[in-house]
Amino acid sequence: MSRLAKAAERVVQRIVEQGHLDRDGGTLFVGPEAERRFDQRRFMNLTAPFTAPPEFTVFSGRT
Repeated sequence: MSRLAKAAERVVQRIVEQGHLDRDGGTLFVGPEAERRFDQRRFMNLTAPFTAPPEFTVFSGRT
């Protein structure tokens, strides 16, 4: 695992620990703290099925 991937995993783990995301196997979804804080209805469009795999770019400093 690359240094960048390890850093991203630490960030995701922290967000899961705070309850903003929940994890079921390899799937992440809106957690109870985010639902409580931001109102569950705001996430309806985000939880719709995706037709293509999501892509993310993670930056660390200038890399």
